[in-house]
Amino acid sequence: MVGTPNTSPVQLEELIKLASVKLTGAYGGVLRDDNRRVKILFSGPLGMLETIDAELEAIKVALELGSLADWKDDVRVLLESDSQTTFCYIPREMNCWADALAKACVDRTSMFKVCW
Repeated sequence: MVGTPNTSPVQLEELIKLASVKLTGAYGGVLRDDNRRVKILFSGPLGMLETIDAELEAIKVALELGSLADWKDDVRVLLESDSQTTFCYIPREMNCWADALAKACVDRTSMFKVCW
């Protein structure tokens, strides 16, 4: 986590979904506050990347979007993923928002984002 002791953590739920038939992939993520309220939804298409590269791209996008938010100075950041190769393992069943965002973006050509 990054931040000061009196700030609230923002959780990143992120998932990389590789489409085996189309050989393309997408990522999706959700930034939430400490009360689990959604602050930012995002997803985007990926090219032919290794899974670890795709995970890092999704984390980079989440940090970039979070750095533009009005509340950026009031939070700590906690990164979580459903991949065992990153910071913290999260089962796919518990990561349904990010899963749905990634699946919806497999056929897109540009990034999707919504901020509150």
